[in-house]
Amino acid sequence: MGGITVTYEDHVLAQARLALKRLTLLRDIGKEDGIFPLLDKLLEELTAPQGDWGRALTYHHELVGRLWEHALQTPFPPVGSPWQDYLLDSLLLLDNPFTRQAAREDWEGLPEQAAQAAARDLLQLQCLYHLDAASWRQAVQSSPAAAGAPPEAWDFSPWETGNSGPAGDNGFALQLKQSFQSGVTWDKLLQPLVFYYHTMGTGAFSYCYAFRFLVTGNKAQLKPVREPDPIRLSHLIGYERQRQQVVRNTEQFVRGFPANNLLLYGDRGTGKSSTIKALVHEFGPRGLRVVEVAKQDLDRLPELLDLIRYRPHRFIIFIDDLSFEEGEVDYKYLKAVLEGSLEARPSNVLIYATSNRRHLIKERFSDREFTGDGEVRSQDTLQEKLSLADRFAMTITFTSPDQEQYLAIVNGLAQQAGLALDPDRLREEALQWALWHNGFSGRTARQFIDDLRGRLGMMEENSRRG
Repeated sequence: MGGITVTYEDHVLAQARLALKRLTLLRDIGKEDGIFPLLDKLLEELTAPQGDWGRALTYHHELVGRLWEHALQTPFPPVGSPWQDYLLDSLLLLDNPFTRQAAREDWEGLPEQAAQAAARDLLQLQCLYHLDAASWRQAVQSSPAAAGAPPEAWDFSPWETGNSGPAGDNGFALQLKQSFQSGVTWDKLLQPLVFYYHTMGTGAFSYCYAFRFLVTGNKAQLKPVREPDPIRLSHLIGYERQRQQVVRNTEQFVRGFPANNLLLYGDRGTGKSSTIKALVHEFGPRGLRVVEVAKQDLDRLPELLDLIRYRPHRFIIFIDDLSFEEGEVDYKYLKAVLEGSLEARPSNVLIYATSNRRHLIKERFSDREFTGDGEVRSQDTLQEKLSLADRFAMTITFTSPDQEQYLAIVNGLAQQAGLALDPDRLREEALQWALWHNGFSGRTARQFIDDLRGRLGMMEENSRRG
């Protein structure tokens, strides 16, 4: 009896393409990076009776390239082939309405119908997960679209099983990936997956502690900072009382107790910004996320709040070196967020700012005088300018150190760096450095120690070579 013979390989590819088409709540996986659309095009060419081998080969190699790019950039340890890790990583990183709902509500808060749809989607993804190098080789050999290309033209390395995750790595992400790899049907793993979203968050929030708020034209987005400043609270010398206030307030916030917006005010180089940056490492593993916002983007703060309002994490909006010149009005947007807008600031958000200017906005003597232009400046202009700083409930002052405090910072940093130097020589060189450069400050002390470490390292290397 005549007809079309359907091979096992055809069936595998057809099932894979059907699985792509059946995705509903989890359909966003693979779209942003274009991998699933590429896979769909490749499968279409390979399963069509008149498929084009040139297009199939192009789609194939572009797909291979993108899978390897993911393998080089993923924050999670591998458990299988690059293709399998891509699927699992994309599932853990998925940030869409369903996963955000799961992050907010946990299992009990999900509608039953939505949970059932997500469970069905997991079974479709499991079908795709089982695509391996052997299946691809056999399918390509029997596909009409592949007939025009020799076997060596195809690269199936992303479907070859690679190395497993590092031994002893018991991270939540690795454990969950291993559960999906174990062979259990994936619909049974929906509840652990929802718990992961609820505990760790979705998207980059699940693994990054620091972000930049970037505005490009009409688009506002949060860009993960993959390598934040390595400064730790233990690295900072001096200003213990001020730092304790910042840490205590942040501890309250992270633990869900009331806390205040902070203004860290003081002279340049005294460690205001470093104190806030160090919070990333101290509190990041406990759910704190720090978002840096540039002053020129303050008018987009409402958009930022919309991006983080319903996340399970705690957020500190960090505004560095905050001050406003005469005629700048962006401070009014910040005032509205701090207090004064009809829309309440989210309970999971605080604002920490640093400034060298106590009242943030430039004042003039004329602001305190009656100028005859119809405005009573002492009551209007001055109060308008002072009201921004007043809306930070706590102002923590960092003053420049005196000579002995500066030398104490130098000694502490030298000990941290393991520099064995005669105390008198260290003192003399530190004072000379401050005289020649930026005066007494924590920043000057650190710059001196960095220079000293470099000079001593060069001398040691030269002596070994000599």
